[in-house]
Amino acid sequence: MNNGNGGGKLNALIDRQKDIQAALKEIQKRRRAQERSDRIRLEAEIGAALLADAEASDGGAGRAYISEVLDRVVTNDGARAFLRAKGWLPS
Repeated sequence: MNNGNGGGKLNALIDRQKDIQAALKEIQKRRRAQERSDRIRLEAEIGAALLADAEASDGGAGRAYISEVLDRVVTNDGARAFLRAKGWLPS
């Protein structure tokens, strides 16, 4: 009956569990940060492509389509005011 040794193993396992949980939280934090970064890059890349297409389209069809989408999707008053001021939403 060696309670001291068994208790030491248990404490070591508990400490290891805490270390693993902390490492897991750090990995999850980095993954969320990478996902946010990827989302921002996607928005920039897609936005740039759509703007270029709208500017290059004949007759303004591309710009009209993007304006329709913006009018339907953008709900933030500040964003709508900015887009209106830039000519992307009707006054």
